[in-house]
Amino acid sequence: MRPLFHTEDCGISLLCRCATTIRHQERQLSLDHGGHSRQEVTLFRPLLSAWDHIWPLVTRAISRLSWISSSEADRKSLGDPSINKAKRRALGISTLNRSKGAKAMKVIGLIGGVSWESSAEYYRLLNQAVKLRAGPLHSTELVMYSLDFQPIAQLEHEEKWDDLAEVLIAVTRKLEAAGVNFVLIASNTLHKVAAEIQAQVTVPLLHIADAVGEEVCEAKVAAVGLLGTNFVMEQNFYRKRLESRGIKTFIPPKGARNFIHDVIYKELAVGEKREASKIRALEIIEGLGRMGAQGIVLACTELPLLIRPEDTPIRVFDSMTIHVSKAVSLALSEGSN
Repeated sequence: MRPLFHTEDCGISLLCRCATTIRHQERQLSLDHGGHSRQEVTLFRPLLSAWDHIWPLVTRAISRLSWISSSEADRKSLGDPSINKAKRRALGISTLNRSKGAKAMKVIGLIGGVSWESSAEYYRLLNQAVKLRAGPLHSTELVMYSLDFQPIAQLEHEEKWDDLAEVLIAVTRKLEAAGVNFVLIASNTLHKVAAEIQAQVTVPLLHIADAVGEEVCEAKVAAVGLLGTNFVMEQNFYRKRLESRGIKTFIPPKGARNFIHDVIYKELAVGEKREASKIRALEIIEGLGRMGAQGIVLACTELPLLIRPEDTPIRVFDSMTIHVSKAVSLALSEGSN
């Protein structure tokens, strides 16, 4: 299905030609002093001034209508490497020619900015992993949409999950339109609305809890302690993805949960790493070990900025690193998603 409006079939091209003709006439009248008065020359200027103000609005409206009216099949096809190059080039999608026999890398969509501190680490880790697996000059083919975290964090604490879902659905559709093959949400907490997002888009979401669950199962770990925001630790949207794989989960006591939650939002998300907070977090991890946890899931993408696997004898499952590893494996794999 073609967009509803095209410049060649809705009269816009005629308006463009009229404006061009008017400008040409003005220049000619300005140069011609043999029969035309200054009054005749200035007659065109109000029209041109109005046109200069109106035309940007017209073009933006046409662009929006073109997107709305394009068919779902067109939008889905943007992620298909076989799509004709003209359309991909028009939308700024990669049309790189690869050497014979080289695999086409899938394009990753990343919803970041939640917070940007961890999103910067996502970007570094994604490129580092591609470099290690594909070769030293390779880097990730990626489209990132960075959100402003302040209103997102406010909606989280107000527990306005429907509003958050609307924001993330809109962003995912933009990534879908940009031609990505699958999407990562660079936040454990925002996966609370992952099902609502997936129901409204066709591009697949790579769920962070599923990636973590696979890794824990492969490590043959039966019980883990869960550290993250209070939303992740106390609500069941994350734990049930692990428990569905037979993984038992433990969470810290209320006071310890509040401490970890505050460290995430008040320190790590604003770029602060305090040694005292690290020491307290390690004590909480030790307590989870005494409760029966054989491993610790850092179920917040900021926590790996504070806690490293070498900091504790208990096995650490870093959700960000695991998410990145699964994404790169998928991006470099053959076949469809």
